[in-house]
Amino acid sequence: SFYNEYTKVAPQLEFNFRKNKMTSHVQHRLSFRHVNILLNRGVTGIDTPDITRDKKRYYVNEVKYTFENTRVTAPLAASLTVHQGDGFLKIFANAKQKFPYRKNGKGLTLTGFAGWMPTLDNPPAKVSFSSGGRTGRLSLYDYMIDETLLGRTQGRGSNTEDGDDGIFSQQIYKRDAGFKTLSVVGDSEDWMVGLGISTTIPGPLPLRPYIDVALFRGFDLNEFKDATKFLFSSGVAIVAVPDVLEIYFPFFESKDITGSLDYDIRNTYLKRISFLIDIQNLKKVGKEMVTFY
Repeated sequence: SFYNEYTKVAPQLEFNFRKNKMTSHVQHRLSFRHVNILLNRGVTGIDTPDITRDKKRYYVNEVKYTFENTRVTAPLAASLTVHQGDGFLKIFANAKQKFPYRKNGKGLTLTGFAGWMPTLDNPPAKVSFSSGGRTGRLSLYDYMIDETLLGRTQGRGSNTEDGDDGIFSQQIYKRDAGFKTLSVVGDSEDWMVGLGISTTIPGPLPLRPYIDVALFRGFDLNEFKDATKFLFSSGVAIVAVPDVLEIYFPFFESKDITGSLDYDIRNTYLKRISFLIDIQNLKKVGKEMVTFY
């Protein structure tokens, strides 16, 4: 009886700008989207232990410009996005640059993020910037309901003490600074910048060492005031299908992450492993042959 339901209506208009030359690798797009969401949530608390239903309706207007250069030597994708809704305005940019090595599809990948929120006044949804996209009880960060999350409402239940929320609570999605960690640390209602680096390794194994870093304006619980915070998370990924099916094994992470309550609740290493299943990118892959690298 703690389940969540949602209804989403999202009309979209997209313009694909004509290329200067038919052989050009450059593509420009501009899209407009109006997302209207009705949430029907199960709610409980310390003072009200009985589960009640809470209905909430909100909207988000989105304007997004996308640039892509698909040249083989160094493909680049970048976007600038504006989200506006009741009580908030946020502006953010994403970029992804690949540097292929000589052969076999191997290479280095850089991702960048920068976001600023000039307006925030009691918004109806969890619209703040995040170090990464998590599922379960943290899927509220997916306020546009754009992601396919197998455990969207899979949250803390009777097994909290042993950190067992089920395997689908370990699904992540790529958002903002792009961290793969399952920790809740890394939240900003002001600004955030992030950088991610990953690379292939020699040989046939589909392994990718990675490191993600983020700098943001957040809240320091130790000093109980706003402060500029720095986070990092690194490990190794098994990449079955790039940007579609990946598994992340964290090795070195910030003290703020390893010392967080959520990290402590996930009291075994297996419960700290995360994975990506991106249905939207799977559609883009289509019938192309999958190459492991």
